[in-house]
Amino acid sequence: MNSLISCMHTSEQFHGRDSVAYARDLNTLVWFTVGTLRELARAIQGLRTALATRGRLDAQSAPWIALRDLERRWENDADYRRMRNQAAFHIDPQVIERGLNVLVEDEDDVTLAEGRGPKHVDSRLTLGLLSLHNGLELDLEGYGEFLEAVMEGHMAAGKAIQDAFILAAAATS
Repeated sequence: MNSLISCMHTSEQFHGRDSVAYARDLNTLVWFTVGTLRELARAIQGLRTALATRGRLDAQSAPWIALRDLERRWENDADYRRMRNQAAFHIDPQVIERGLNVLVEDEDDVTLAEGRGPKHVDSRLTLGLLSLHNGLELDLEGYGEFLEAVMEGHMAAGKAIQDAFILAAAATS
């Protein structure tokens, strides 16, 4: 989790917040985070069970409340699971096809790629992101809210995991 945050920060520092490269990296890392948080939710469940079995789980502590909230979101919220299953680690071809059809039907010009300068690292292929976004049938407000919640969960998860391990290590058998 911390590595993803570090990659985002490094890209911002190296390329600049307003760069094409940073926008590309941010989108990539956000979708990677979506898939990672779903897998983390499964790991949290297993860890909670293992600690409870050993008498080292403080289920009412702040870190575990935060981790259970994260777990519930990714296990029980159909919209979050759909995003993970259709757009993060398992890109659904029907979503992309639907998104491409929206772009074809729209009579405005579509930017296939954008960049600054001659280096590939300073570019991004926008067609895929536009197809994904349109295929998921998200409006900009809903998409923004989803991304904000993902990033908040991502930021909170790292600290909660560290704090939960500290509590478990300090617990007596």
